[in-house]
Amino acid sequence: MEQRQEKQHNKPKKLHERTKQVLASAARSIKRVFAAKKLDRALWRAATTGDNKAIKRLLNAGASIAAKDRAGCTALHYAALNGRAETCALLIDKYTESGGKAKALIAAKSNNDGTALHFAAENGHTKICVLFVEKYAKAGGDLKELITIKNDEGRTAIDLSFNTQIPQFLGSIEKLSAAMGKEMFRPFIISFSDCIAA
Repeated sequence: MEQRQEKQHNKPKKLHERTKQVLASAARSIKRVFAAKKLDRALWRAATTGDNKAIKRLLNAGASIAAKDRAGCTALHYAALNGRAETCALLIDKYTESGGKAKALIAAKSNNDGTALHFAAENGHTKICVLFVEKYAKAGGDLKELITIKNDEGRTAIDLSFNTQIPQFLGSIEKLSAAMGKEMFRPFIISFSDCIAA
């Protein structure tokens, strides 16, 4: 009988120890999540300012290029919004190096369904629009799909652009894509972008 009481007395201690272990594990998980979010926030700031050295450090530390903020924006949205062409190229290249699909990153939508192309076009960043078209095509994307994505107001990147070069460029790409067909257009745009780069 005394032995049974001792076993019952040890049960609460074992439960108490197990509860402490579970709580400690949960606390470690929460700290990891907050640490990752802190890295992601720093990545969004670095993309905004075009600090490519900081971006490389943050990515090596575990920041996620595809992570979205409360508005649904990725680091690529911030770089495009602020006219950081080199940063946009770096983010896309690093994303694909890590196994991500360039098409998915470029076409990622914010909470208002705006893509990084919408952000670049609306703010007159022609060089970034050209970069996105080039990278999207090289990744096998259908450019007509990218160019005709509408935000929650029903507007495309062309609709949002105030810079006359951007609507002309994107409109021409859309027409060429439709006229040539996807199979012929993709090699054409890759060659075209290689010529521009040279």
